[in-house]
Amino acid sequence: MGYAGLSDFYRSKEWESCRALALAERLARDGELRCERCGKAIMRQYEGILHHKEELDESNVFDPSIALNPDNLMLVCHWCHDAIHERWGHQRSRHVYLVWGCPCSGKRRFVDASRGRHDIVVDVDAIFDSLGGERSAVKSEALAMYRTAVDMVRTRGGRWRNAWIVRTLPRSSDRERLQRDLGGAEEVHVEASADECRAEALRRGGEWPQWVEQWLLDSA
Repeated sequence: MGYAGLSDFYRSKEWESCRALALAERLARDGELRCERCGKAIMRQYEGILHHKEELDESNVFDPSIALNPDNLMLVCHWCHDAIHERWGHQRSRHVYLVWGCPCSGKRRFVDASRGRHDIVVDVDAIFDSLGGERSAVKSEALAMYRTAVDMVRTRGGRWRNAWIVRTLPRSSDRERLQRDLGGAEEVHVEASADECRAEALRRGGEWPQWVEQWLLDSA
C-alpha cells in the first residue's frame, strides 16, 4: 500500500476505489444516497462522507480489514459527521469525576473499567509509578506533575472528554476544596471494607499497610 499515514491514506488510490465502490453499491441498492444516521437524502455524492465506524488511527490505517472494509463504512452527511466527532458546535459538555477512597480499595480498577477512549486520568499513584524509584526521592517531581495535570483539568485545557481525578482524601473538607478548585466535580466513592484494603495492602507490601491504617484513622 503506497501511503505513509492517515493523510496519505485519504489521498490514496486504494481509498478512492473503496469509496467509489461503496457509494455505487448504496446508490444501486437504495436508488438514492441517504445519511445512514439521520436518514436525510444526500443530493450530491461529494456531500456524502464515508465514516469509519471503527475509527482510523496510525495503528490500524494499514489494516485493509478495517481501513478498506465496506462493513466498517457508514455513509453520513456533513452535519452528522461533525456530530459523531463532536466538533463545530456538537461538543458534549466535559465532566470531571473525583474518585476517592482508601488505599488499596480498587480506585484504579474502577476508573480503568469506567473511562472512555478520550478521557484522561490523573492518578497520583500512577504518576509515582511512572517515575520509578523510591517515592521519597521523587515526591517533589510527582506532586509537580500532579498539580500541572489538575490545573489543566481546572482550566479545561486539552481535548479530553471526561477527566478522572483519583485521590484518597479521607477528609470531606479536602474533597470539598478540591471540588471547588476543579470548578465542580462529581464525587465517586470507591468503597471496600477495612479487611479487604488491609489484605490488598499486605499483598502489595512496602508501605501500603501503613498508608491503609493511616487513612482509616484520618477518616474516622
